[in-house]
Amino acid sequence: MDVAFRYGAQPGETQMRAIGSVREVYGIRRIVFNEKERTLRVEYDASHLSESVVASLVRSAGITTNFTAMSFSLRSYLNHNGTSEGHVVLSAI
Repeated sequence: MDVAFRYGAQPGETQMRAIGSVREVYGIRRIVFNEKERTLRVEYDASHLSESVVASLVRSAGITTNFTAMSFSLRSYLNHNGTSEGHVVLSAI
């Protein structure tokens, strides 16, 4: 599953480090920032996490978000839009 968040202020170094830690949580597959659209999209394993848990993890990293109830296929989004300039992708290896 994927969920999208809209954020206000550009995340700083501290928030980006914290998001890196969120990426390490079991069930988080990928995190994509789109700086132009000010969105954060999180791909996660719905058998281990819920949207509310993912939202809590993002908030705990210090990212102020407006939750957008938008689930979609991240792979199709990236295939359509690519990972062009303005996208920062953090994915589990």
